[in-house]
Amino acid sequence: MKYFFLISFLISINIQSKADTINTWHVYYNNKKLKEYNQYNNKEKLVLKRSDFKVGDTISIKYYTDTKCHDCIGSFTVECEEKYIVGSDIIENEYLVKFSVEEIIHYLNINNCKNVVFYLYPNGFRGARVKELLFEVELI
Repeated sequence: MKYFFLISFLISINIQSKADTINTWHVYYNNKKLKEYNQYNNKEKLVLKRSDFKVGDTISIKYYTDTKCHDCIGSFTVECEEKYIVGSDIIENEYLVKFSVEEIIHYLNINNCKNVVFYLYPNGFRGARVKELLFEVELI
């Protein structure tokens, strides 16, 4: 009888549990990995020096997810104080995106900002308000 309760207990735990997936993304500066993030550690800022930038430099994001969406169009964006700076669409499973550092700095100077925030809009940024914070960059 005690085995019956033990087996019932284990089965009930298994039925109630769900698979947990976690999205991760790696941030690169000119093909050099700077940081790995996920949904739980995305609050730490990246600090970059403006004096280190050269023409043609890029910040890249490689986004990994277990729950890819087919026939979906999402977007990565760079924003400064909730103002859209630059973005890039992702189509289906293409989760690698590059941003020109020169272009980001140009928009920072126009908007007089010190920090930029990178977001993922899973359903696209055109008219969508759901966004996922990826990371923040402080330029010194």
